[in-house]
Amino acid sequence: MKSNNLKNAAILFSAILILGLIINKIVAENYKVNPDKATEIATNQKNENGFPLQKLYVVLNSEQNEQYRFIDVRSEAQFGLSHISGAVNIPFNRILTKDCKQMVEESDKTNVFYAENESKAADAFFLLRQLGYENIKFMQGGFEYAKKYIMRTYQSSYGNFHLEKPKYDFTKYFNTNKNKSKTKPEKPDVTTIEVSGGC
Repeated sequence: MKSNNLKNAAILFSAILILGLIINKIVAENYKVNPDKATEIATNQKNENGFPLQKLYVVLNSEQNEQYRFIDVRSEAQFGLSHISGAVNIPFNRILTKDCKQMVEESDKTNVFYAENESKAADAFFLLRQLGYENIKFMQGGFEYAKKYIMRTYQSSYGNFHLEKPKYDFTKYFNTNKNKSKTKPEKPDVTTIEVSGGC
């Protein structure tokens, strides 16, 4: 009796596993950017994918507003409290829905993702960038910073927001460089003093 139950459980488990693999193959996203290219995009020092806060100020106060669509990836409750004027709310957990993809596919506007902080907006950007979307950017600094320092009381010094970067290159201190010349350190000059007397 137990062996029949065990066989049935094994068959059922195998069937579920095979069905899951088939569904995954059918539903899986077709990534157009390989992991190496995604890493290159993520580590781009020029930060061409970021939307600077100085530009946000200019866009919100000029006719350039029509060239951009701001997409708020925060929750509906956060969006309801405050958001960039004219922004569309698509919470992060719905970024891969059909409606969001159709909106981003429109080529006449550049879509700028923003969230409470820069890293969450960058997550949305990189997810869609790997799927091949190119008319997208993420807002640097995050919404809270932009709301406090750009949208309310703008000063040019506030627009230079950068994520904190290390001040020292620690790898150069711990890395053994093979190109260093092997020279002996110089001996310091030592002067000997004779002392006489004692106990």
